[in-house]
Amino acid sequence: MVQYATGNHLDDTELTLFARGKATAPPYMLTSTLVVTVTDTATPQIAGTTEKALTITYQIPSLLSSMGLNGPSITDARPLFLTTPGAT
Repeated sequence: MVQYATGNHLDDTELTLFARGKATAPPYMLTSTLVVTVTDTATPQIAGTTEKALTITYQIPSLLSSMGLNGPSITDARPLFLTTPGAT
């Protein structure tokens, strides 16, 4: 969001890669079962902003996956509110 406010307007793919990079790096170290998506929100909740939806889904690894018993999935969704300098 800071990059966006300083004029570096990242698109959805770049925001997705940024979030994925944070999630797979220390201290989180999430694995390949991680799915990150960033999508536009049709109507922002806050006037003068661009709102995007960040969704992260992660399947917890299971020692029993070789037997078809996968770990549970966790999904979290958050809004991203992006502003530009001088926006009202």
